[in-house]
Amino acid sequence: MSRAELDLEGVFVDLGTADQHKYTLGGWGTGWGEPESAGEGTTAAPIETVSARLLGLQRRAPAWVEVRARSEREGGESLSVELDGRELGALALTETWKVHRLSVPAPVPDEAGKDATASEMSRWQLVLRRRGGGDDSGDEAVSGRVLVDWVHLATGSATAATAAAPATAPESAPATMAQAAGAPTAMRPDSVGAGLRAGPMRIGTRLRRALLAATPRSFGFYLHVPAQGRLIFDAGARTAGTEFVVRVRTVDGVTHELARIQTEAPGWREHSVELARFAGRAVRLELATRGHREPAGWGEPTVFVPPASGPEVAPASEVGAASPPGEAPVPRRPRNLVLVVLDTTRADAFAPFAPQNQVRSGIFDALAEESTVFVNSYNNENWTKPSVTTILSGLYPGTHDSRWATSSLPDDIYLLSEHLQKHGLTTAAFIGNAVVSEKFGFARGWDLFRNESDSQRANGEYLYRNAAEWLEQNDSAPFFLYVQSVDPHTPYDVPSKYSQPYFSGDYSGVIGDTFERSEQSGIDRYSLSITNHDLDWIRALYHGEVTYQDERLGYLLDKLEERGLVDDTLIVVTNDHGEELRDHGHMGHGWTLYEEMIRAPLVMRYPPLLPPGERVDAIVEHVDLAPTILDLMGLPVMPDADGVSFLPLVNKDRPGLRPRTSVSWSRNGMRSIRVGRWKLIAGESQGWLRLFDLQADPDESEDRAEEALIAGRLCEVYLGEALAEPGKLQRLSGSRARRRYHSREIELDDKTRRQLEALGYL
Repeated sequence: MSRAELDLEGVFVDLGTADQHKYTLGGWGTGWGEPESAGEGTTAAPIETVSARLLGLQRRAPAWVEVRARSEREGGESLSVELDGRELGALALTETWKVHRLSVPAPVPDEAGKDATASEMSRWQLVLRRRGGGDDSGDEAVSGRVLVDWVHLATGSATAATAAAPATAPESAPATMAQAAGAPTAMRPDSVGAGLRAGPMRIGTRLRRALLAATPRSFGFYLHVPAQGRLIFDAGARTAGTEFVVRVRTVDGVTHELARIQTEAPGWREHSVELARFAGRAVRLELATRGHREPAGWGEPTVFVPPASGPEVAPASEVGAASPPGEAPVPRRPRNLVLVVLDTTRADAFAPFAPQNQVRSGIFDALAEESTVFVNSYNNENWTKPSVTTILSGLYPGTHDSRWATSSLPDDIYLLSEHLQKHGLTTAAFIGNAVVSEKFGFARGWDLFRNESDSQRANGEYLYRNAAEWLEQNDSAPFFLYVQSVDPHTPYDVPSKYSQPYFSGDYSGVIGDTFERSEQSGIDRYSLSITNHDLDWIRALYHGEVTYQDERLGYLLDKLEERGLVDDTLIVVTNDHGEELRDHGHMGHGWTLYEEMIRAPLVMRYPPLLPPGERVDAIVEHVDLAPTILDLMGLPVMPDADGVSFLPLVNKDRPGLRPRTSVSWSRNGMRSIRVGRWKLIAGESQGWLRLFDLQADPDESEDRAEEALIAGRLCEVYLGEALAEPGKLQRLSGSRARRRYHSREIELDDKTRRQLEALGYL
């Protein structure tokens, strides 16, 4: 219920609660701090920089903007207010809480004569800018802080509003719903009760947790509607004649009224509204009350999805226990784990993820046929170090903070290798990438840790053979084997028999027989010009590397079979990131967040628990991979992990999180989120950059940001919540357990510097 947007004669933003995150992008690049106690029973958010922004959608242009705020600076200060780039005026803040009001000039009709106050969705941005002293004398740096309780973009008559109250309105704050209940219908939001969104509500003898409507108002939710979804709620009213209205607004701008219920007597009544016809679509669900002077409430509104049946999985406490007589045997848990990360390998290089491609990857394809394939799996960052840290820790990049070339893992994060070693597994790692090294903190929890990046043994030919040899000598006890091969990373240098099948005829151009990192950089910087002929050759070399790596993966899988380990081993194969080959104008990786960069080719093989050949279409992300592995192995969860197991997507009789989303980071100040079929790429200061409908446009060629506002807002809301509270269980429950680790910056020696430069990370 905390996800509800409150429309109280206009958008009402409560900065003192988690409600703010849907308007502040979780504080990312918007200048807001976390809600805190601000005295006098108030919680508020501080402005942490010179200015702070709020973002959202509205149905009607506001007539005035109201702000409840105070300054901690002795003598107060001035706060200018801008709405959609237009300065409305300045607020003279003092050290006491006050409600300030500024009128908004009437919108100018567009060229077609259309009134901008018409009831259509539009984006808005409000900027509060600190100006220093109370005389509004300039933009100099200011001391102290500004605390903001709430902001109201109020609709109605600007003239009437301005006449009704001075620019700085006096405080008037009934403190409880009971007091607020007696307020008139056109209740001003300068009362605490007006801003209450959810809480317990008693009608007669029955108590319900509800969305509270002290006066007529509406609540909005941005949803990606699940299949067979149904809205269930209790309508609670203290008087007859209260109307409860359920509407759905779709991406095409059409509003559908689904229910209009009028109470005949006081009390709570359960109701159900079908949403199935909107399944798979982004919508704004609106719940409105009308015609009441006594408080009303929406009791526990829930989108209900009937459970599906799936295979039974034994709880960890029952692993190894015999099945009761007459019952089917409980599947055993895997004894061993093999986790393979294919560095720089695009998901669409494999037929299970892109059936139309011609890349030869027979080993991977055969493994996929024996595995559960997660079709929409995502990396959480677009280069190796932060991505692998997320895989091994279950922490988002924004939590573990190991995101830069000189970053070393924080000492206090806990890795999967440490957890499995603690639970009795022998652990070994064979790695070909220089950034996943002891120097950067990755050598924790391993009985054997071998980073081969400074020798020819980084080649898959040696890496997989060495891992296979280790298996021969260490298969008597449970083990965790991690292998990260780096063949498709630049340079693309592979025997011609691997690249030639992907290029028609002979090549003669500016590239030569290999493709070097310097050439990749030159193309990106436009110092090296290439033709389509050259690009085809570069792609052939890259695909040759994928095929070469695939053959070497076979060494390891064959050894598992030869040693009789396949039936007892969970095999997981994925990537750390992809590679852009001029799909969207760039080469290499580490910058953009398009599908070729962050989509992951994830397959997981353990037939007793993971049905061979099953394709899971739901969105999953690498932050959930370690929790899922532990769930499959029947081991305790890792403490403090952000991620949660996605095994419920396979074992369908267990409830899972909805909707499934993925969030990805980039070093250049971008974030992306996928919610259902929609994907938003946002910039730290630019806001929405691109919005794609991946179902209709899998190549991400048509930006829908201007017209698909509801879909964009859906993504924006979930992105703000994820950035504010990375822990998924905490986010779902509404609890606050935000953690941030701090990576250590290390000084690079000459050898490590050369390695990172060769990889393009410096």
